[in-house]
Amino acid sequence: MINPKGDLPNMLMEATNKELKTQAKPDCVESIWIKNGRIQRLAYHQQRYKLTMLGYFGKHKCLDLRDFISTKAIEHDDVKCRLVYNADGVIAQYLPYQRREINSVKVIHHNTIEYPVKTLERLALDLLHGQKGTADEIIICKNGLITDAYYFNVVLENEMGLFTPRCPLLPGIQRQYLLEKFKINPKDIKIEDVESYHTLHLINALNPLGYVTLPLEKVIF
Repeated sequence: MINPKGDLPNMLMEATNKELKTQAKPDCVESIWIKNGRIQRLAYHQQRYKLTMLGYFGKHKCLDLRDFISTKAIEHDDVKCRLVYNADGVIAQYLPYQRREINSVKVIHHNTIEYPVKTLERLALDLLHGQKGTADEIIICKNGLITDAYYFNVVLENEMGLFTPRCPLLPGIQRQYLLEKFKINPKDIKIEDVESYHTLHLINALNPLGYVTLPLEKVIF
């Protein structure tokens, strides 16, 4: 946790040793792509950070994320900058980014899963990801509708165009950018209609449209 203080947390008193324990919300994170020393889509990350601070932490005052990002010492073409934050501060972490190879995707069904805020607490997603078997990635189907992959938003392509689930578990910044540019269209995608598409695209902040693409026959139902 990042130096949790701020608002008064809920407290529990243990009868055995009289110690106080706090129930703090999990930290949140923005994963930002630095490509050839240039920060990508920062305005979209700033906007999501602002919405999270208000809606999740109840804070109106926000920091400027640019103040926490440095590109001076970066030696790799692709760098993942993780801004881990809570109501009281931001910590930047830098990692060389290597895209993992994804050759197959398995559809996993779960009708109650929620992940509306990009927190570090991903246990429910981790449990579903553990069911992927020999596949490299999962797509989550909720109440008969396609939602998200484990670390990606989903885009499906057919002769009519590019479509993304109308109600993803977590609306990503790459998805938002593509929607605003009218490059993809939101749509309720039923599991039984997936076979009417020919290509699956997986997108996130570090993987623009076209970086991770699979033919539909690589999706395991």
